[in-house]
Amino acid sequence: MRVELPNDQWVECRDELVAGDKRKTQEAVKFTVTDGQQQQVSAGVQNEMRVALLANIITAWSYAETRGWPIPANNPGGVGILDLLPIDEYNALSDAVEPLLRKVGFGGERVPN
Repeated sequence: MRVELPNDQWVECRDELVAGDKRKTQEAVKFTVTDGQQQQVSAGVQNEMRVALLANIITAWSYAETRGWPIPANNPGGVGILDLLPIDEYNALSDAVEPLLRKVGFGGERVPN
């Protein structure tokens, strides 16, 4: 699927998800539980899962040409490059992939396995 972003940018995402997409997305969030000690949980669980999914399914994007950024799905460090997206472009991309995020177990429509 092609997502048109603000500022004449675009992203191509694989929209046929596989079991590995679900596993990688859900495994992006890690908790350590220790008996008798207070635990801290980030409110960024949703963002961590979204970024993990995006890093796995983005197969092409205009940033490779305009900014020299590697394509996340082809780059083992793909998650980090997503932090550089301008917020309006990231928000548009996030909105576009929300149905995919729900398919892998987040967003209230499914309970993660």
